[in-house]
Amino acid sequence: MASLTACGGEDGTTENGDTENSATQDATTGEDSTPVADGEPESATSSPAGQAPDDEVCAALEGIEDDLAILQSDLSTDDPQAFVAQVSVAAERFAATEPPAPVAPSWEALADFFTMTDEALQGVEITTEDDLTEALRFDDEQAFAMVIQFPGHAEAVGAYLQETCDIDLGIVPPAIADVCDALDPAHLGSVFDAVPAGENRRWGHGVVECFWADESGNEVGVVVGPTEALRRDLLDGQDPVDHVETGGSTVEVYDGALGPLRSAAGRTAATDVKESTVMASVRTGDATAEQLKAIALADLVSLEVE
Repeated sequence: MASLTACGGEDGTTENGDTENSATQDATTGEDSTPVADGEPESATSSPAGQAPDDEVCAALEGIEDDLAILQSDLSTDDPQAFVAQVSVAAERFAATEPPAPVAPSWEALADFFTMTDEALQGVEITTEDDLTEALRFDDEQAFAMVIQFPGHAEAVGAYLQETCDIDLGIVPPAIADVCDALDPAHLGSVFDAVPAGENRRWGHGVVECFWADESGNEVGVVVGPTEALRRDLLDGQDPVDHVETGGSTVEVYDGALGPLRSAAGRTAATDVKESTVMASVRTGDATAEQLKAIALADLVSLEVE
C-alpha cells in the first residue's frame, strides 16, 4: 500500500512529490499501492448509464476478478505479454458493461484506466518487464492519479460485485464505508466558518478517508483503516508528541496533518479501536486548538467503527 505513504511534516501539501508516473509502479515492484479508445465498444445494454440490472453485471463477472487484481498481481513481471492481453480484455469488459449505479464513478474510473493503459500498449512490442515499464511511463498528472486511485476503485467495484452476485473475492468491507457520513457537519463548525463538502476517498485494502478544506487553508482529514496498514504506511517513523487518555482509550498526537499522499503543518490524533485505527488531522494555524480538535474528532469517529 505504498500509495498511502505520507510525506514529511513540512508546511504545505506535498501530494505527488517526485513519485514516478508509471502505471506499473506497483505491479513491477510487487508492492500494493494505490484513460478512451478510438471507437468505444458498443454497450451491451440499452439501459440508461448507471442503471445496469444486477443480472447483467453478474453475467459479465467471469474473469473480472483478474481485472481488478491486475496491479496487485505478479503478472507484469512473470508474463508481460499476458499482462498486455489481460489489460485488453479488461478494457473491453468495462467499456461494454453499463456501470451499476451504486459504484458508477469507480466503474467509470476503472474503464478509463484500462482504456488508457490498453491504448498505451497498442503497437508496442512487449517481451520483457522493462518493455512494459517503458510503455506505461506517463507524464501527465491525470494518468498518475488514475494509477494511484486504482486500488480504491477496484475495491469498491469488487465489494459491490461480491455482495450483489453472492461470490467471494476476498474483499473485507472497510470499517466505515463513507467516512464523510461519520461526522455531523456541526462537529466541524469550530474549524470552518462555512463547512465545505467532504470528499470521500477510498484507497483500497480497507482504507477510507474524508477530506475537508476551505479557501483559507483550514483542513480536516479523517482516515480509517486496518491498524497494521495505517500504522505501517502513515505513522511508521513518526514519534508522538503527546498521549491523551479519553474514555478509556489512548489517543496519540503527532506533529503535522498526516494522511494518504498529504502532509502539512497541523496536528494528527490516532487511536486504535477493535482492529482498526482512526486518524483525524486538523490544520488551522493554532497548534493548541488543532490538537484538541483532532483528538475530539478521532474520538467521535471511533464510535462509528464497526
